[in-house]
This record gives sequence, C-alpha cells and structure tokens, in this order.
Amino acid sequence: MLAKTPRLKTRMRRLRTALLTAVMAQTALSGAKAGEFTVDWTLLDYPAGFTGNARVTLTDEHGYRLAATFSHGGGPFADPAFNPPTPDDLQIFGGNAPALALIGDAPLGRGAVGESSILSRLRFSAGGAPYAVNGLRYEIHDIDASDNDALDDRCDFVTVNGDSGPPILSAASATPVFLLGPGPGAGRTGALQANQAQCAYVEGRRVSPTSDNDRTGTLIVRHPDGLTEASITYDESIGSIRPPNGREDPYARGISVWGEVSFSSQDQGITLSITPDQTEYLVGDTVRYTYTITNAGDLSLNPSQSIVVQDARVGSVSCPAITTDIAPGGTLECTATTLATSADAGAGRIDTTAIAAIGLPGQTFADRLQSSPATASVAVVTTAPTPFTPGPGLAASQCGATTPTTAWEDYGLNWHNNDALGYDNARPDIFAIPGPEIVRGLSTAQINTVTEIERTSLPDRFDAARSFDYSFTTGAYTDIAEIWGVGVGAYDDDNGRYADSSGAFSFSVLIDDDPTFGSADVLLTQGQIDGVTFPGAQAIETQDTGWNIYGFGHFDADGTVVQINPNQTYYVRVNVYGDTRSGTHFGQFAPEIVLWDDFTLKTRTCPPPEADLSLTKTVQDTLGAAISDAVAGTLLDFTLTVTNDGPGTADGVVVRDLLPSGLAYLLDDAAAQGMSFDAATGLWQVGSVPAGQSRVLTIRATMQADGVHVNRAEIIASSVPDPDSDPAVGAASDDLGDGIADDDEASVSVTLRANAATLSGTIFLDTGAGGATAHDGTQAGAESGTSAALVTIADAAGTVLGTATPGSDGTWAFTLPDGYNGAVTVTLAATGDYLIISETGAPLPGRVLPDATDGAIRFLPDPATDYAGLDFGLIREATLTQDQEATIAAGQIVALRHEYLAHSAGNVDFALVDISQVPAGSFSATLFLDPACDGTPVSPVTGPMTVTEGTRICLVARVAADQGIGTGAVHVFEITAETSYTGTTIVERDTNTDRLSSQSEGSNLELSKTVENITRASGEGSQNAAAVGDVLEYRIYLRNASETAARNVTIYDQTPAYTRLAAPVPSPISVGTELVCNLASPATNAAGYAGGLRWDCTGDYAPGETGFVRFRVEIAP
Repeated sequence: MLAKTPRLKTRMRRLRTALLTAVMAQTALSGAKAGEFTVDWTLLDYPAGFTGNARVTLTDEHGYRLAATFSHGGGPFADPAFNPPTPDDLQIFGGNAPALALIGDAPLGRGAVGESSILSRLRFSAGGAPYAVNGLRYEIHDIDASDNDALDDRCDFVTVNGDSGPPILSAASATPVFLLGPGPGAGRTGALQANQAQCAYVEGRRVSPTSDNDRTGTLIVRHPDGLTEASITYDESIGSIRPPNGREDPYARGISVWGEVSFSSQDQGITLSITPDQTEYLVGDTVRYTYTITNAGDLSLNPSQSIVVQDARVGSVSCPAITTDIAPGGTLECTATTLATSADAGAGRIDTTAIAAIGLPGQTFADRLQSSPATASVAVVTTAPTPFTPGPGLAASQCGATTPTTAWEDYGLNWHNNDALGYDNARPDIFAIPGPEIVRGLSTAQINTVTEIERTSLPDRFDAARSFDYSFTTGAYTDIAEIWGVGVGAYDDDNGRYADSSGAFSFSVLIDDDPTFGSADVLLTQGQIDGVTFPGAQAIETQDTGWNIYGFGHFDADGTVVQINPNQTYYVRVNVYGDTRSGTHFGQFAPEIVLWDDFTLKTRTCPPPEADLSLTKTVQDTLGAAISDAVAGTLLDFTLTVTNDGPGTADGVVVRDLLPSGLAYLLDDAAAQGMSFDAATGLWQVGSVPAGQSRVLTIRATMQADGVHVNRAEIIASSVPDPDSDPAVGAASDDLGDGIADDDEASVSVTLRANAATLSGTIFLDTGAGGATAHDGTQAGAESGTSAALVTIADAAGTVLGTATPGSDGTWAFTLPDGYNGAVTVTLAATGDYLIISETGAPLPGRVLPDATDGAIRFLPDPATDYAGLDFGLIREATLTQDQEATIAAGQIVALRHEYLAHSAGNVDFALVDISQVPAGSFSATLFLDPACDGTPVSPVTGPMTVTEGTRICLVARVAADQGIGTGAVHVFEITAETSYTGTTIVERDTNTDRLSSQSEGSNLELSKTVENITRASGEGSQNAAAVGDVLEYRIYLRNASETAARNVTIYDQTPAYTRLAAPVPSPISVGTELVCNLASPATNAAGYAGGLRWDCTGDYAPGETGFVRFRVEIAP
C-alpha cells in the first residue's frame, strides 16, 4: 500500500485525512440487460464503520430486484480514530477505483495468518430466501507489502471462498505485486492454496514491491455459477513470513473489496396469452380480449416495474399497475376491446397478435423485456347461427299435451331461489330424487331470493360452456312420462330493488341421460323472456308479480316433447345468453346484474297407448315361389311377419313358432336382423315394433316323409295391450271373447306328395385325402363334403325345374314334380376358386356320359323312383404368388421369390418365359427351387414335379443384369405353373409377371460400406487394420437416391475371409422410417458363424432416406 520510507506513520495520518474527506453516495445500481446486475460504488452509500448486515436492493435495467447483504466481522479493524471508520465505500485504492475499503491493525505479536483476520461476506436473496446467481465477478484492490525491514512491516494476505465451488483468481496487471496460489507463499508462509493471494514480500535488504494506488495490487475473482454467498478473509501475514520473535507490531493495513461487482440472475422473462370472451361474434359486437401475462422468470415482478401490451389489432394496451410483488408463475391480466366489422365478417374472422413487455416506467417498448408473440382468432358472422335443429314441438307428445289452458297445469319439478337454492316437487312419483342447481361458466351471487348473474359473464349469444345445470332421478312408475314445457322466473319489472330490469333474455333447454349431453333431446332451442312476453314459445301465461316476471310455455315452434323413462337419472342444461338490459342492486343502478329466479319442468303422464299387433305366415320354396304340397326332402321357407298398426310402440314382443314333427329345422335369418330364434323352444325374440312398422323372420325346414305338416305360430308377449287380442291367451281361441277373430296367431300347412321322385347326392372335395383315390367321383377316406356349389335340375328341353343348395356337409336333394316322367339334367356350378373335377360313374337309366368333368349328369329316371348318389367332386384351384417388381443396377443380381400351393393330386410344370428385354440381351433369368422357402436359390427347375393336396413349392427367379446396361433398361418375364390333375384332362395354368427396371426408372439405391476396429476404437472408415482377436464392425449404408420409394429390398453380404461373427447380427433393424430389415440368412443368428448374410426388408424406403445394417466379426486365429 505504501512505499518503504521512514515517514510511514506520517503517510498513514494523510490516509486518515482522505477517509475523513470522502463523499458518501446514494444507494443505487446500474444494469446491463435483463437479469444482469452490477454494483456501482459511486452511487451506493455504505454506512461507514457498520459491520452488521447491510442489506441493499439491486435493480437491473428492466426493474428486476435482488437483495445483496454485506456483513463484516473479525478484526481488529483499525483504531476508531481513523475517520470515517471502515468498512466504507471509498475511492482510495486500485487507481482510485470505487470499492468497499477495509482498514485493519494487527496487535503486537499477532501478525501471522489467522491471528487478526477480517471477514467480509456478500449474500444474495430474493423474496427472503437465498438466491443463486451466476458469473459473480469482482475485484480486490491493493494487495501488497510495506517493507522497511522494521517490526512494523506488513504483508496483505487474502483468502476467497464461495458456496458454489472453488473460485478462479487472476491478477489484473501483468506485473502483480502479490503471489497467487497454488504455489509457494512469501518467506516462511508455506504453500498458498488456489483460493489465496499474498503480498510478494522480500526478506533482507531488498525492497518488497508495493502498489502505489495502481492496478498492480488488484486481484480479479470469478466464482462458478449457482452462488448464494461469497466471503473474503483479509489477514496480516508478516508474522508468518519471518521467524517468530513476539515483537512484531505491523502497522495498519488496508485493501478494498467488492470492486466492479457483476453477476447475472437466472433467465428472466414473461409469457403472454390472449383469451377472447367468446369464440364467435356478430357484426357490431364488442370483442373483449383478456391478456394474461405470466412471470416466467425466477425473480418476482415488483411495483417499480410496469407492463405494456402492444396488440396489432387494438394498439397499445394499458395494464394495471403492479401494486404487490408477482411471484414466479404469478399472473397479471389486462383487457382491451375491439369492434367486429363488416370487413371482419367478409374475412370470416378476426386475427390478432400481441406482445407484452416489462420494464421501468418511462422505458420505450423497444427497450423493455418482451414476451414472445401471442395470437388469438375469433369467428365473425353476419347472423347468429341457430344452435340446434328445430324439433316437432308438441306434436311429439304421446299424452296429448297439445292444448294447455293454465300456467300451473302439469306443474312438475321446480328449482327455486327462495332464500336458498332448493326445489318444489309436485310429482315425486316421477321426480323421485331431485338434484342440485349447478352454475357453469357464469359469475353469480345469491342475494336474498334471487340469483344475480354478473352481466360480463353472460355471453351475447349461445355458448355451450355457460349454463345452469340441473338433474333428477325418476321413480319406478309404469305410465308414460314426458316433459313438454317450462316455467322461468327471471328479471323484475316493478320492484324498487331491481327497478328497470326488464329486458330481452334468451335461453335453450337440453335434457339427456348422458351427463356430457352427447345425445341430448332439445326441449327448447331459442326461447326468450322479453318484458312480460314469452316470444319463441307457445306462451301459456306470463305473470308480472311485482317481484319478477314468470313465464310458462312450451317451445312448440322449435323444440320437442321429451319422454323420460323410469329408474333413470337425467340431466337438464339451461344455456342463458343475449341480455339487453340489466337491473339495479340494492337500489343502486347495477348494469352488471342479470336476474335468474325459478326454473320449472312441466310434466304430463298417461297410460301407455295400445299397440294392435298382427301375425301372418306364408310358405315358399327356396326360389320364393308359393308352395302348397311337396315331397319328402323338399326345402321349405316359412316367412313370419309381425305388424304393429299402432297407435303405441310395442316392446318386448315374442312369437312362438315350434316346428311340428313333419318339418326338420335347417336355419333362420333372425341374427342377421338383430333378433334371435331358438329352434328348440320355437321362441322368436322380436323386441321393439314401433307403430306402423313390421318385423319379418324366415325359417328354412325340410319336408319329412311322415309326421304333422301344419306349422302354427302366435304372438305370446308384448309390453302394451292389444285392442283385439291377448298374447297371454293360447292359440285357436277367441282371446277377448268378443266374437272377433284374433289376428295374433297364424298357421300354414304343406301337403305331402307320396308319388314324386327325389334326386339327391353329395358335393365333396375329390382330392384323395385320407388314402382315397383322387378325382374318381367316389367320396372315400377323409374326403369332406362342401357347400361351394349350386345344383340345378332341368328337363330335356333345358327348362329349369328347380335348384338345390347343398348343406354344409355337401348333401343336396330335389323332388321332381308329381308324375314327372321325362329326362333330367343335373348340373353343378362351382363357386369361388373351386373346379369341377369328377362326377359319379354309377349306371343310370338312359345316362349320357360324354365328359366326367363337365359337371352335368343326364339320364331318364323311372317314374316315382328316387335316385341317390348323384355325387360331384370338386377341388380348389392351385395358387401361384405373386407378381414382383424391383429395380436392378448394372452387374447386379436380384432374387425374386414365388410360392406355389397345390390342393389336389397331379403334376406341376414350372417355366420362366421371357416377355421383353430393353435393350435386348441385357438380362439373364433362371428359375430355381427354394426348398427351405427362405429365399435361397438351391437348384434350377428341370422338369415336372408330383404334387398332392397341401404341397408347397417355393421358387426363386434369379435375374442378372449385364454390366453395360444403362438407365431405363427393363426386363419383363412370366413365371408359369401348369398343373395336370391325375386321371383327368384338366390342366390349370397360373401365371405371375415380374418386372425389373434399371435405376432411372425405379428407385436408385446406393450402397456403401465402412469398417471400424471396435477393439482399438479406430473410428469408422473405408479401410482399417486389425490383429487376431480384434472385433470389427461393418456397416452397409443404403441410400435411396431416386425420386420414388423403393420396396422389396434385399441386402446381401458375407463375413470376410478369416473372420466369424463376434455376436448375433442386430435384427430386426430399422433402416428408414418404414423400411425394416430382418436377417434371413443364416437361419441361426449366433456368434461364430462364417459365410453369406442376407437381409430381407419390408416397407417403403422413401426418396432421400439413408440408413444401414451392421454386423460385427472377430479376426479368427
């Protein structure tokens, strides 16, 4: 601090004078940008000599605040005779740099490190809690020595600490007069730690370097991020430098600390959101925006700051003053309005963008800390849309609610606001458990006997989110119950407390058994109370009681009557909107108040209406022709029809039709129509039959040779009475004893004809299964029947006599007309992918058998003689799959897979037929067998192969492209499979067409390969070096360089010579967004394998995509 001179004490006296004449400054802080702080000691007035907690508020450029607390301890400080005493903010060290000066004077014999330490602390806090700052930097000035080779020599010693970790120390000057740790200290001090600095004291007659109010004694300190507290310990160290003698009396020493302090807080900022009060507006409506500003930083917003919003539509928006701190995550709301115009309606919407900014009063918007832009969009229309589709009104009533006479007629359940929310229930049999009134999206208050709605929360038009909600649970009644009207108590026309409150006020009413109102009935779409009228409704009565306006009505023009069921919970939603005039509150005009008092549901009950049900029955053959007689084996269709002539709906309808012994049940169509029929009980569960509708059931049965052939049916159950019959009374009687024929029962009979001939047989799969002989027309072994055909019977002229549909076991039967004595042709038509392969070879009278596979049996039956065993054999066609399309490059080989599946015995001959090559001779293709069906070609196809049912043959077409082909080359060829079926002349030909194109026409796949020595971590490259035992990873990169997607990709490679797999190959592996490759060869994916590798890939490989497959090998010894 001072040069070596015998006038030391005089110089210190001058120092005291400088302290006395220093000017005190006001507390302040200069800022850089948001969250960045610096301490300016020219403005900060520290209380001289104060060693307690001195707390100062620091403010950045945008008004964010942090608290910094300085405290001091230890000592001793210099004699209080120094005036002003320290610590104090002075400009006396470090080139007159402003900082906090500390003067200390070690007692006699107390001049070693740690014997007279002065401790200065700096702590940061926000909101009363410690706050972690980043990048804390400051300077310590005038670390030096006073060297007179005397007992009053001194040597400054500084130790710096912080709770975020070890600080970093550096000298401000290239020629510092102090020593920095880590390293040796002065004299006998020993090693300095990394957070310590000591004067460069020189023992002996040489003069120690000293700082003469310049930067040579200035230490720069930087702390790691996340610091809440830093400390500086200032020691005298002359006693640590010299041998102890007990007579050392260092003169007063001084440094300044916390100079040029700078640091930053965590990131500060605000966010903005814009919320319109509605989503849709009419031209002329006022659009109200709410701007919500959220404190997104970790420092509170404070009253010294202000927030401004700039809206592209509205302009500058004034926000409320910040009166109290807004903690992180807290919000402030501003509002502004704009008018919806015709131009907005033309555009269909209003779009706006806004930015919020925070700063100090007087700052320009550009200089403030700004949020990211926020947007809002609302729809603008010229006319208000109708929220709901109009309903049938009172016409939907089943209880005759068509001519109401008084307001209190059909009074049901009323929710009221008489002193407290409650209800009056005139029909507890219907409304067994009334629910509460719930307010949604509206601001309300219960004032005396009325609910007051804050008008700002009432939308201008229908808004599904703002309503009064009610609920109720019905009782166990048996009648029909329906809600057909409402009563509403709202506003007041005369009472002084709500004077001049009459206005226009709209609402809709929904009723649903779903609390989310997903399938609601609309009791009312757009009703309105307007003064003492009830527009939009069939008004019954409107009363002005002097207390409120009470309107009763049903919304016949646009609503519907809602029928409710017993033992069911229902929900009622009343959406209120469109208020045009409000009232007063306790005698004071209050434009924000809208009134809502009572809400009543008008309810009517009545007995369920009758339903006149009737039943008819007819019988037809399987072609739909009416039939009255039939021979045994004939298939008959009985059709039952239940009709409801009203007026009510009949639920739970049941019909009994138990087939008699002369009819054998086959099938019915009830399930296909959402009903059920039980053949064992004969019960047809019809269900609900609304008035004016019918339900139909068809039952198919087989005529038997004996038994009863009269089929009777009767309606046996219905939920409502039938005016002319009673389901509870048995069949064949006058149910009501009124002499009127009952129409709830029906019967039909079919006469058995005994002298007609019946033809029958079996359709079966003649495949030779189970040791049988294939294609011989005789069902044997495990050859099964099938229904995959239709049998047609025609006379000698070709006129169709009828058809027979085989059953699931393949059996069929047809009875010739009574007395028929001509020739017949029985023809079979196979369905789907079946072939006719054989027919019975049994001798038949007059039979003509030109072709056993033509599906026709022609013969002359003897009169009244049955012929069985008219059998036909079918087989399923063989299959060959599938057409292939791929790309190929010059010199490349591509393998295209195909599969053949046989369904019967024969021989198959495969061929590869070249269709076209452009240019000619550019490709060669060979067809191979693939015994493992894994895509590996093994041996060429050389000739026909024997097949039986279920034989599977896999093929691979191996195509090679010439080295010289260019882009645009195309090769098209066919794979054919000709199957000759054993014992027949039938030959089936199946064909696949394959097409290959060079890369310009299809996808251009580029391959590249890299290698990396994993053992030596060599990095990936095109070549590498390795030793025995090293593990190498190969990557095969695949890039689609074309403009079309690639598919059916196959990748081939092999383990290099003298290597084997070091680990299983990763499989499956995603090469692209959709392309997934699976290792197809080897079959066993395991370490130790050496040989070929193949990946089969599925999915599309998009243009531009790049990916790779990989495998690792080990260099074998």
